[in-house]
Amino acid sequence: METTPKKATPYVKILNSGMPAEMLEGLLNTPGGDEIAIIYSILRKKTFGELGGDPFVGDVLVPFDCTKFRDKYRHHFKATQIRSALAAFRDMGLVTDLAD
Repeated sequence: METTPKKATPYVKILNSGMPAEMLEGLLNTPGGDEIAIIYSILRKKTFGELGGDPFVGDVLVPFDCTKFRDKYRHHFKATQIRSALAAFRDMGLVTDLAD
């Protein structure tokens, strides 16, 4: 019997302190970087808003589901923008792939 391996879910590290200035500056100097920064800020607001904005909470890993994000924010972002944001998060070292 053949079993298919489970696909790893990408988890984005949401920094409690926000994105460092040099990381944000590098992101904004790339094409489409402003949308990627907005997607990160949406994830950060959603994460720490649900936790009550507790300043004692450290960095948090949140699952990043491109399909769910696209369905929720479809009138703001295209699917290609969301996929490029995930790729940029990988490049910045903010993504960890964990098996379910």
